[in-house]
Amino acid sequence: MQNWKKAAIAGSVGLGALLLIKGKRSLGAAATTAGLVLLASEYPEQFEHFWDNAPEYIQRGSHIFSTVQRIAERFADEASRHGVVGGLREVGSDYIG
Repeated sequence: MQNWKKAAIAGSVGLGALLLIKGKRSLGAAATTAGLVLLASEYPEQFEHFWDNAPEYIQRGSHIFSTVQRIAERFADEASRHGVVGGLREVGSDYIG
């Protein structure tokens, strides 16, 4: 891939992420989409494979997100009861040991 395409892809995806974080969803989605379309035009076979397996990827992502959310909720509960350091120890002992 040529350097200008790499820069265009990275720039548009980065700009899109920044705009999404700033709350400008439509502009962020448009910038991110432009970068992804350019990337897909370079690697059509890989994107076809990704598209075919998208439901599995979404299921994995939602499972990871729900696990992280449960850990964060548990940490918040323990932190409110024992303070931040004690809450971190309680949550860590539940998930690590």
